[in-house]
Amino acid sequence: WRPKSFAGERQFQSAYIENLRVVLAALTVGELEEFNRVFSQLYWRAFRGELWSMARLITGYWSRDGFDYFRAWLVSEGRDAFEDVLECPERVADYLRRDYYPSFQELLGLADSILAAMRGGDGQEV
Repeated sequence: WRPKSFAGERQFQSAYIENLRVVLAALTVGELEEFNRVFSQLYWRAFRGELWSMARLITGYWSRDGFDYFRAWLVSEGRDAFEDVLECPERVADYLRRDYYPSFQELLGLADSILAAMRGGDGQEV
């Protein structure tokens, strides 16, 4: 699991998403399903009260959607950051940067939309 290297070094989120889209679109359906499965497992592993509290403090989001976007960002930061923050949520501050906000809505559903397109859908179902 190497989300950072999957799409190149972390850039502005729009460039990151476009690079990741190209990488994911080159995968087989089975590989893309596996990517989606692993992403989903990690994303749900981060559904923890103490992490939600940290996300609220940092982002100001009180909604479930806001926490969803925060967890997507955390997964996108890579294994080391993800595991470190799950171990000690206060360490999330070590991974914050000025050039982007710790929220990554665009990452959610990306693999699903590519899978839908591969299967003959328009990719807009998700």
